[in-house]
Amino acid sequence: MTSDSAPILAWAESDADRRAAAQFFARVVRADPTYISHGEIQWALSPDGVHWAPDLEARLEREFVGADAPALLIARLEGAIAGAASVSWIEDAPTPHGVLNDLAVAPEARRHGIARMLVAAVEQRAREREIGWMFLESGLGNEGAHRFFETEDYAPVSKVFAKRLTGE
Repeated sequence: MTSDSAPILAWAESDADRRAAAQFFARVVRADPTYISHGEIQWALSPDGVHWAPDLEARLEREFVGADAPALLIARLEGAIAGAASVSWIEDAPTPHGVLNDLAVAPEARRHGIARMLVAAVEQRAREREIGWMFLESGLGNEGAHRFFETEDYAPVSKVFAKRLTGE
């Protein structure tokens, strides 16, 4: 991937795009355990909040393909996925909101504004849907993500506490 190309953003419409996004997310996040937060535990992507599930790609594929699948925005550079965002729209809640479930950019494509473009496009889609709030969660140790989202005017509003009740 070269930084000369402008990324092309598109919402995933096919199962093939969704499978490719699952492969992409698995490859990118697997290298960074600080990415793990309570959402990854809740969706069985991490068994313990420290390690990724060994079958992470298959689990993501099941999450991304199907009737209840999140919306997926994919950024491509020269045809290859360079970044992606997974979003859930909760429009029937008393306060309609969006949840940015996941955001990842390939290490070789970072520092070229792709994450910023993905967030801006997600927020634009939220406004089009008349959604007034976006939420996201991030692993405690994922300081780079925290700094990035703060520059995008996201602010902490709570802490999530967890307690494991069953054995390892």
